[in-house]
Amino acid sequence: MPNQISSPDSRLKSALLIAIVLFLSASVIYLGFYFYDQYRENKKTKEEVSQQESLLNTTTVLNNIDTNSPIYVSELPIVYSRSGEVNLVNPPYVYMKAKFRLNNQLVEKTLKIITDSSTKFLQYNLEELIKVGAENADKAKTTIAIEDLKVGDQITAVSKDNEDIKNMTEFLASSVEKQI
Repeated sequence: MPNQISSPDSRLKSALLIAIVLFLSASVIYLGFYFYDQYRENKKTKEEVSQQESLLNTTTVLNNIDTNSPIYVSELPIVYSRSGEVNLVNPPYVYMKAKFRLNNQLVEKTLKIITDSSTKFLQYNLEELIKVGAENADKAKTTIAIEDLKVGDQITAVSKDNEDIKNMTEFLASSVEKQI
């Protein structure tokens, strides 16, 4: 067998082939990590949505309302807003625990507030609002972002286009106002 001496071209081809194999291997490993991270994020998102949806299916009866009581007020025929405590913020959704009358019972229910690009987020100090009066109420309110809402905040969500939300567990809001 003759002694083969490798030429510079064959060494260059070998080095190039090795570089290509290493590059492809690194790309496959990178893509594996990338898609695994995407899978984990998607799984986490599905779990959060499942958790949020399970919140909507809970209604707690706090007490029966005595309709013979002198302070009894019947249920409102139309409801445009709900007030309550934030229990989860996951843009573009805000989950709020609200207490209200339903079928002559005081209930506590988690509501899903849907927001969009036209939803206004405001905050106000109740004492300041009272000082300036109703005619200057807008001056006492400041604009905030959905990210400024925290679990435990007291908010009022107003339905978009004055939609009656009396029997709804989720609705699109025209504004969300945080009381500080």
